[in-house]
Amino acid sequence: MTEKAILTLENISNISTSEALAEELETHILEGSNLEIDASKVEKVDTSLLQLLVAASNTLKKQDLELTIQNPSDCFSASTELMGLTKHLSMQNDSLKNGELQ
Repeated sequence: MTEKAILTLENISNISTSEALAEELETHILEGSNLEIDASKVEKVDTSLLQLLVAASNTLKKQDLELTIQNPSDCFSASTELMGLTKHLSMQNDSLKNGELQ
């Protein structure tokens, strides 16, 4: 059974937090883990962090694994959409179940 690792993004997720996140992502990718990224608390995100997540997602797809963004904040969702990256990242919201709000 494939392991699933859960990582939580910082409130301010930018180039200053990208290096530490990259190290965590690399560890879990090498372990062959699916990744769930909790983006619920993100208040500010920059291109470097979003590029890192897309690269990790692409790497995992090549290994038949996946990276899922869980509960993206409004800021995270808007930034992802603005940069045209929504089709590259799988995003899910716990408040949606079977297509209905809980």
